[in-house]
Amino acid sequence: MAVLFNNCRCRDHAGLYGAGAFYDRGVVGVQADMPDEPGTLARVQFGTWVRSEQLPMATAATTAPYAAFFNVNGHFKQRSVI
Repeated sequence: MAVLFNNCRCRDHAGLYGAGAFYDRGVVGVQADMPDEPGTLARVQFGTWVRSEQLPMATAATTAPYAAFFNVNGHFKQRSVI
């Protein structure tokens, strides 16, 4: 099963958490904020990098599988993981 992680803030996960880190989330609340303060608890995903893509929003909104991150009007849904 493929999982898409949205890193729209371009966080340097490896720089923050060490080699192999590619994504992080706070641990409080249903849609926890990004852990921006030093010492804040975070869920950090580690693994082997597979690929990264950058597309213009208009293209991504109509291209599978990235279209799942956009609503019917082409606006970003603010989801972090799909």
